[in-house]
Amino acid sequence: MRSETWHKIHRLHGEGLGAASIARLLGMQEYKVRRILLESGAMERQYEYGVRDHRLIDAAREGLTQKEICDRYHIPVSLLIKVLKVHGEPPRPRKQPLDDELVRVVVADYLDSDMTREEICAEHHITPAILTRILDDEEVPRRTPNSRTGTAPFGF
Repeated sequence: MRSETWHKIHRLHGEGLGAASIARLLGMQEYKVRRILLESGAMERQYEYGVRDHRLIDAAREGLTQKEICDRYHIPVSLLIKVLKVHGEPPRPRKQPLDDELVRVVVADYLDSDMTREEICAEHHITPAILTRILDDEEVPRRTPNSRTGTAPFGF
């Protein structure tokens, strides 16, 4: 009769996890997980990484983010990037496209109102980094910060 651990290992392996990931999840040593999978015929030495690689590539082609893929398969981002590079998958752009309407409204608020950068971010539910990206992409001239006395001190 097979143990509960044996069944857990095979279930996780069937979901696409490698021996190292399974060992981490179950708190076991990797060599023991490998031995169980090899002895049962569930894994061949050369074949383990081929299955995992293709599942990672398929997930990337589906449009999942790196974080989503790494969380699903319990692997580090560095491994995902290496697998995609080895198999010639083109890197996805890091920056997601911004909604044109959002860009238009944010630029208008920045140029035509007295709202601070913090107020603009709060109003449109964006981060300061996104605001800076929008302003840079649209080549919007920066406003000078107001000083308390009305004139900025020398050197600032």
